[in-house]
Amino acid sequence: MVILGLCVVVAFSSLFPTASVSAASIETVGVGVYWESSCQNHVYTIEWGTLYPGMTKELTAYIRNEGDETVVLFMRSDNWDPSVASDYMTLSWTYIGQTIEPQEVVELEFVLAISPEIEGITNFHFDIMVQANNSSEVLIGDVNGDGTVNIRDVGPLVNAWKSKPGDPNWDSRCDLNRDARVDSWDVSLIILNWGKSNN
Repeated sequence: MVILGLCVVVAFSSLFPTASVSAASIETVGVGVYWESSCQNHVYTIEWGTLYPGMTKELTAYIRNEGDETVVLFMRSDNWDPSVASDYMTLSWTYIGQTIEPQEVVELEFVLAISPEIEGITNFHFDIMVQANNSSEVLIGDVNGDGTVNIRDVGPLVNAWKSKPGDPNWDSRCDLNRDARVDSWDVSLIILNWGKSNN
């Protein structure tokens, strides 16, 4: 298995109801993150700008597969500090599980959603981890592990709907895009790969 990694350390300095976001430093291994599709300017730092409760903010980025094998990407957010911040903030992305050829560039958006109920958080930060796996070893959407993406994969996803790590109904198998949430992006990956099999 080939694993490529991208670590985005996102640092926030906030005082709700207004959050002024500081810089995010980025480290990459095997993939590049850029501001534009021509991949001329690496993303070393990002700023989300001013955030408010109930707001959703999007950051467009271009990820290039800089390895020599076809890959698929996975993303998750980690190391929330304070840990309660993950109860009020959700990071997702618009990547839908397509394969990425060597040197191919994919445009996507990282989406940060702030709950309207956020309170008591004055400073926070978290890490974004993005991994790329050799696409021949991954059958995205095969939740139950039987080698085929079909109706039997939908039931577990329904049971884990809207969950995140730590919730009683959390099922990591259903987090198909590895963003630490079971939501519509995971449903879209089952639809995208419906009927595929590695048997």
